[in-house]
Amino acid sequence: MKFTVLKRTATALIYGAAVISFISVSAAGCTAEEYTDERYLEDGEGMHEDGEMSGKETVTVRFSVSETVPSSKAESAISNTSILLYRNGLLYARLDNGLEAEVVPGEEYTYYAVANTYVNDTPLNEEETAGWTVDVNPGEPDAFIMSACGEFTVTEDNMTVGIPLERTHSAIRFSVDDSAAKGLEISRVWIMQAATSVSLFRTSGAVSTNTGETASVAELEALNNGEEIILYVPENCQGILLPENTDSWAKIPDNLGYKSELCTYMEVQGEFSGEHELAGPVTYRFYLGQDAVSDFNIFRNTEYSVCLCPTRKAVTRPSWMVSARNVYADIPYILVDMDGNIKYDFHNKFSTYRHDAVWVKAIKGKDGYAVIGNEDGKGVLGLSSGLEDWEFYQPCTEEVHDIVFGKGKYMLAGSGGNIFVSEDGLRWSSYRLGSVESLDFTGNMFFAMDENTIYSSEDGLSWSSYRTEHRVNNAVYGDGEYLVTGNTGFVYRSADGMTWTQHPVEYDMPESQELVYGNGVYIISSGTELHYSLDGIQWFQNTVYTNPYMVVDFHDGIFLAACHNRNTIEIYTSLDGRGWKRLKILSSSISGNISDVCIVAA
Repeated sequence: MKFTVLKRTATALIYGAAVISFISVSAAGCTAEEYTDERYLEDGEGMHEDGEMSGKETVTVRFSVSETVPSSKAESAISNTSILLYRNGLLYARLDNGLEAEVVPGEEYTYYAVANTYVNDTPLNEEETAGWTVDVNPGEPDAFIMSACGEFTVTEDNMTVGIPLERTHSAIRFSVDDSAAKGLEISRVWIMQAATSVSLFRTSGAVSTNTGETASVAELEALNNGEEIILYVPENCQGILLPENTDSWAKIPDNLGYKSELCTYMEVQGEFSGEHELAGPVTYRFYLGQDAVSDFNIFRNTEYSVCLCPTRKAVTRPSWMVSARNVYADIPYILVDMDGNIKYDFHNKFSTYRHDAVWVKAIKGKDGYAVIGNEDGKGVLGLSSGLEDWEFYQPCTEEVHDIVFGKGKYMLAGSGGNIFVSEDGLRWSSYRLGSVESLDFTGNMFFAMDENTIYSSEDGLSWSSYRTEHRVNNAVYGDGEYLVTGNTGFVYRSADGMTWTQHPVEYDMPESQELVYGNGVYIISSGTELHYSLDGIQWFQNTVYTNPYMVVDFHDGIFLAACHNRNTIEIYTSLDGRGWKRLKILSSSISGNISDVCIVAA
């Protein structure tokens, strides 16, 4: 969600998939009813209980009460107004039935005004009044409790003192923009952990919470029609609890201690229809505050504009903030096989382009996508921008093993020990590196592997090498380090991509044909099986699927795997690399021996 703060800080921060802004409210000009007054005067200072003055000149002061909030769906009338006046810290008068009082000119007074709630007590001490706390409805009340305090000095008779009342609640204007992930139907919206009491005259934070306002059926219908709805939340200022945090995904209960149960957040439930890329239920949660990373303050009498902007990346990164364990994606992808087929599939649109090459790899390229293969002992490169029309070239006169694209250039590994480099896929240069069998571009670095050597380069021209004791063939960057796998029970790890440490794996680890990393999980395809690891050391086999020609890819929060099952090709998706959901089955009439799968960027 994306937070834009217009009040106080004027900053913008990224937070998953919602836009939040804060704006000050404006005056509405509502005037309260008039009441008579009841004075509490001090003997010894010329004051008497009947309100008459003796020994000191007095003048009349009038009070004009107004509401400093805009009109809204909730009742905004002012009633049951009480004004308490203090001089020198002691009670001077209480006004319940009138908006004027007799005061001594030149003296400084403090007023405490409350509306829409009845004040039973009349403390003689100002400090006691200043600390008043009242219970509030955590949802939308019938009428908002309002309050104000201030100071004034009267210099003339019939002087008017304006009292701008503020609601102890704030308004949340909520809407949904699903343009980046269409098909979301919101089924419930509510405020969670709303304050059950507030301080009338001081900034307050909740000491207890309860479920707040929930959107009505009519409001949900309006929301799903693209309209804005309004929810209300009592003031709850818990402070800046994560002062060093810069990651919006870390603004979660695990990092807040006991305060996690006191901070107010929104929870939104919905379901993707499956008409586009996503299908299934999803829940969004996000703490309210003045920014997306550290602040947990909800100030009274403030409007918060919250626009939920779901994206596929946020949905497919489940956490406390986004729960979508049952959501899967109808992801666009390219399949290439050994029979010369290039297959593109997305949302029931399926096309196959045929060539005589034995395809090896498919990747995202410069201005589209590229496939590499071999025909008659020579490399063949296919390029396409629209995935329907392909053009084919011969980049070299030897067979090729692999292709990558990074830092604006293609790189090919040839069977003759040559590395071929091109910026457009048409004009190529070459140099010798070694008997390279596989290439990777990951973590902003190029990697090349032969049987017992890891080559690494930042520019694809100057290489460093590391000799290994075991055969290596795949590299990936994840969890802040580089990981290289091969065909034995060992992996190699590096912080910089140049200096490596060998680690044994207590697992009968197969030879890795492909290695990907995403959502905190490493995935190896052995060609017939999938294996996963959370740390790169301890590995587990995914026992559900054991099929020939198993290939896997990861992009934008989604794992996608393809495999043969008898005479069909099956496509699976996963968020965590462990639980997989079958997306579709392709008929035997279009199946071939799969070489690679590549997710098409949305």
